[in-house]
Amino acid sequence: MTDTTTETEITAAERVPTAICSDRTGIQLQTFDETLRYAGMLAQSQFVPKDMQGRTADVMAAIQLGAELGLRPMAAVQNIAVINGRPSVWGDLQLAICQKSGLFEFDAHEEYYEGNEFDDKYTAVTVVKRVGSSKPVVSRYSVADAKRAKLWNKPGTWTTNPGRMLKYRSRAFALRDAFADVLKGLYSREEMEGVERDTVIGTPVAVQPTKSRAEQLVDQLAPPAALPTPEPVEPAKPATPEPKAEAPEQEPVPKADEQIGEGELYQEINRAYMAIPEAKREGVRIQLGIGQFITACKAMTPIEANDTLIVLKDAGASDDGSNPQPESVR
Repeated sequence: MTDTTTETEITAAERVPTAICSDRTGIQLQTFDETLRYAGMLAQSQFVPKDMQGRTADVMAAIQLGAELGLRPMAAVQNIAVINGRPSVWGDLQLAICQKSGLFEFDAHEEYYEGNEFDDKYTAVTVVKRVGSSKPVVSRYSVADAKRAKLWNKPGTWTTNPGRMLKYRSRAFALRDAFADVLKGLYSREEMEGVERDTVIGTPVAVQPTKSRAEQLVDQLAPPAALPTPEPVEPAKPATPEPKAEAPEQEPVPKADEQIGEGELYQEINRAYMAIPEAKREGVRIQLGIGQFITACKAMTPIEANDTLIVLKDAGASDDGSNPQPESVR
């Protein structure tokens, strides 16, 4: 293609499908585009498992994994499945892959059972040997092993064909131990049915169609979408401080050596004095040693005023007409 080829010519060339070759063994997929087209066709057919119907990506992944294992596309699609989040193959196909590898010694291969049928010691035994290896690989799987794995009496094939499931388990362990490079870590489907996983692959994923180069160029030349105008944000109003409660004014407390003057203590003394019957007032003044009552009271200290107040209250409360006896006279 020359440098002067237009974008329209490139797009047209991209959309022309290439021919898929085939021979007596079936379709021969040579390119990624051929594999993708073939996988899309199979996904729309009834010749793939239900889990792969309508899912081109899963079909294509199965074809690719099968190619790495030496399987034809249809054999891969029919025998590879995703169980508990991992690709797996049927137990018979796992054995077939190893037998086809050229490293499998057929004469050394054995499969048998030991013990009384279906008691805890009933065991499936598999013996395999790799070409060039001096010792065979022996694997055992018993009813007790299945019970520990919580597989025994599990609904499904573990209930309908428990003996065969024991053999598949024993066979899978032996084949993966002896032919790890051939199986590339691939598990058998019967083996993965007992593996618990938090995430199970099985939810269809929408695959976006690939755009042509012309469509990509149009997207690049298109003006950018206008950004939405942000709404004006009002500035936050400052918080109004709460007014502090003012402490009530307190009257100054006179010191012990200060005169009470005309304060509250003087007023209380005056009220107590006026509450004494007039006939008894002179006797109270004489007892207290007070001549000019008002002048003398103003000149009293707080201690003297309190003592005087006690005498006055006692005199006001006395009913026998005698002079009251103060608790202390200063």
